[in-house]
Amino acid sequence: MKNLRKHISKRLVVLLAVLMIMSSLAACSKSASKAPALSYNMASNKIADTGDVALNGDWGVKSLSGDDYDSYETNAATADYEPAEARDAGTDVNSDSGAVAGADTLTERKLIRTCTITAQTEKFDEVIANFKAKVNELGGYFENSNVNGTGKNNQFRTGTYVVRVPQDKLDALIESVNGAVTVTSTSENSVDRTLQYVDMESKVKSLKVEQQTLMDLLAKADSLDSIIVLQNRLSEIRYQIESYETQLKTIDNQVTYATLNLTIREVIEEEDQPEIKKRTFLDDIKDAFSEMLENVVEFGEGAVILFIMLLPLTVVLIIAGIIVLICIKRGRKKRAAKRAAAAAASAQAETPEVKEEASKENAETKEE
Repeated sequence: MKNLRKHISKRLVVLLAVLMIMSSLAACSKSASKAPALSYNMASNKIADTGDVALNGDWGVKSLSGDDYDSYETNAATADYEPAEARDAGTDVNSDSGAVAGADTLTERKLIRTCTITAQTEKFDEVIANFKAKVNELGGYFENSNVNGTGKNNQFRTGTYVVRVPQDKLDALIESVNGAVTVTSTSENSVDRTLQYVDMESKVKSLKVEQQTLMDLLAKADSLDSIIVLQNRLSEIRYQIESYETQLKTIDNQVTYATLNLTIREVIEEEDQPEIKKRTFLDDIKDAFSEMLENVVEFGEGAVILFIMLLPLTVVLIIAGIIVLICIKRGRKKRAAKRAAAAAASAQAETPEVKEEASKENAETKEE
């Protein structure tokens, strides 16, 4: 009995898988037969809908027979969605069918504009106030702003701003900035996200078709295994759809609002860009002479500074030297006086009177 139930359950699962794949292929084939081909109209910077190119209807999901149900989950989860530009690569838009000539629908290109300006001004506060007012007037907003410096004691300020404005108002904002400050550098670039955008839109449409098919099958499913498989795949599809839609919204925002990166430096006097002149031999001589004078002045300044630094030590050394000299002179005088006294005593001992007195003293000593 258990084996019979298991056999019936397997057959039911296989039958549901076959019905699901057939429904999905039918829906995708119908959508593919009506899917328009996209080609560029370079003259108008837009994408033309030719309406003559059939897209690949299976979107990477393989056909399944009754015995291949187990491979459905893997194929569906790893379905390879062919990019729009790859699908269109095999279409000859210059063929005799005249697909491009029959275009009746145009899609604007998704261009992301970014401009970077570096400038300087004497009136920092006034310029920034007018700049903020202009951004609000044009319907933009500040994504980031930063100011360094105090504006006092030669601490000049530098302001860095990241501004988002509607793309059609960017030129007006740039013109306003150029008229208020001295621009030192500017750059602008545009990034075309059209193919990426169209490709993600196609993927979202395909995923929604598959999602609807699976939801219809889920409503009819009466097997727990089938319900689990269908719900798992629906969760994956919902995640992919949300991811693509988030990317599409991000591109839409970047296209709708252009970006201006502005850096303004505060200066005492606005500097005009100097003209570049060719140097001459006389200029080299002047520069060499000026450099020599600067070196002489620097040497003199260094010598004076060194003398001032060593002056206290020099005074101490001079005083110590004077004291040493005085001590040496006094010592010499004392030694000279001692030598003179010794010489006088020696001379006095050699006179006759001294010798006679000495002999008398010796005789008296012997008698006693």
